[in-house]
Order: sequence, then structure tokens, then C-alpha cells
Amino acid sequence: KRVLDYTPPEAAWHDLMAEWLRRVHWRGVDLEKAEKVDWRWVELHTCPSARPFLKAYEDREKPFKKTATRVQVNIRTITKTPTPASYQVLWEQVSTGPQSPKGTLALMTTTFTVGRIALKTLAEAEDNRLGLCIASFDVFQHPD
Repeated sequence: KRVLDYTPPEAAWHDLMAEWLRRVHWRGVDLEKAEKVDWRWVELHTCPSARPFLKAYEDREKPFKKTATRVQVNIRTITKTPTPASYQVLWEQVSTGPQSPKGTLALMTTTFTVGRIALKTLAEAEDNRLGLCIASFDVFQHPD
């Protein structure tokens, strides 16, 4: 049976979105891990339709630039929307650094549309067994 014929359970989509957010927005001391492992995972779980937006985010936010700021991502809720294959994720971003040693909390909402992708190599398929991907995303930061 082909992988794309399989219908993943809701939990698989929730795991994808939560992990995708963590890997995209997390900032820590191990930049090499972030660049080589985490970002590769993100790219393998991003549909071609969303890759230009991911690239724009990468160019704007420079996730591999060395910085003293650390960012942690905490998922609060994931809600399916009436639009097919779409979800809203409420999450918080906690940033600490020299200017804010106690941490700054930002409440965020990301709207996702998810999809499936046929992977080209065995290595890609081993990293994304179900072919799940983020087809589009829109991030909104709630006002303080």
C-alpha cells in the first residue's frame, strides 16, 4: 500500500505542527544542531507551497546567527478549524537574554494548512515516514 493512501490520525497532525513550531522558533546555544538537524527536519516537513515563506522567515529572523537570546516554545492548544486541513495553534514564546534575564512572554497564534508530500529518497522517507507537511502558515503575535 502506498504511504499517501494512508489517512493519518489527528494526533499525527498535532505532533507535526507542535514539532515544526518548536524547531522553527527555538533558539539555544547549539547552533550547529539547529542548522544541520532541526532545520533539515523542518524543510522535510514543509510542502513546496510553503517553502518560499519559510525561506523569507529564515532570511528575516536569521535563526543560525549567534545570539545571547534563548527562545523556548510552549504549545497551549491545537484546534481544528472549519476549513479543511487547517488548524490554529495557540503557543507561547519565552525569550531570555541579557536584556530580559527573567524572560519575556509572547502569546502567539499560528494558523496552519497541512498536506502530504511524496518524498524522493529513502533517507527523506525515513525522516518523514508519513509524508506529512506544512502547506501554509501564518503567525500572529497577540498584543501585550
